[in-house]
Amino acid sequence: GRVREVQLVERVGRLGVAIYGHPKFRDVSPDDWKSQPWLFYNDDVMDASSLRWLHALSLQVAPRLRSSSTSILVKACKAGLGIALLPCVVADDTDLVRLSPSNVVEGDIWLLSHRDTSDIQRFRVVTDWLARQVALDKDILLGTVHD
Repeated sequence: GRVREVQLVERVGRLGVAIYGHPKFRDVSPDDWKSQPWLFYNDDVMDASSLRWLHALSLQVAPRLRSSSTSILVKACKAGLGIALLPCVVADDTDLVRLSPSNVVEGDIWLLSHRDTSDIQRFRVVTDWLARQVALDKDILLGTVHD
């Protein structure tokens, strides 16, 4: 299968996910999040920790929108359609408001390569560079750099 074709190289960083929305949601209390309109990733692209967090929230309404695209969820948030769990690295660079004071979910960033490329110098140069870039941008990726 596909798993045998890929060699796990290393965990290179963490990705922060927080709750974002249009500025009109700025004053919504965390106690009221469960009754707000939510925008979700499709279940097949949402990671398990995000699904567990949303399940624990015990939403009182069905999601207003589901998508497999981060850019569609960002656009829907900007249009005021609802609030969403979004990667901080994407949403912090928009005019959306971070509603959660800290990340609600954090996930690992893994650097993967085909097992046959691990000893090829030009691939090693690229993977080493990618790992360094993730390390340099760790605060941005984790979402600890925001207004």
